Amino acid sequence: MVNTIAADRISGNAGIGLKNVRERIAVQFEGRASLITSQVGTEWRSELSLPAVQAAPAVSREAASAEKYRPSKLVST
Repeated sequence: MVNTIAADRISGNAGIGLKNVRERIAVQFEGRASLITSQVGTEWRSELSLPAVQAAPAVSREAASAEKYRPSKLVST
């Protein structure tokens, strides 16, 4: 992503927002993701790299609930 910056605006990589994003992706993706930012002249550049996420297999609700609920037989004494 590239965005323009006002000529009189001072920017840097040490902002709390960027720090929070980097920390969150580090925790969520266990080091497999990164955020690279830089300023080139009056442009701010951000590159976010994320790993491919595969979809989980579908689970039918009937099968899932049948496994959770198994009625037991009551034995009277």
